[in-house]
Amino acid sequence: MQGERYGTVRLEPLLTCDNYRNCSVEFKIGASHMYVLKDVFPFVNALRLGEWVSYGQKLQFLHSREMFAEDSLVW
Repeated sequence: MQGERYGTVRLEPLLTCDNYRNCSVEFKIGASHMYVLKDVFPFVNALRLGEWVSYGQKLQFLHSREMFAEDSLVW
């Protein structure tokens, strides 16, 4: 599956701010279907360790830089 999905995982941030300068960020992750990334800390840890993680029925992948679409790479 890794070869099939090479470079196709997308990570999309959504920044929301209100009139009081309170801001929050939400991340979505996916390939053909986007999932809400519920907790960024396990995601970062999986990247650091190169772990295989499942986010739902349509998304599971080995967490490595090569798996992400080029426009999702910011590090």
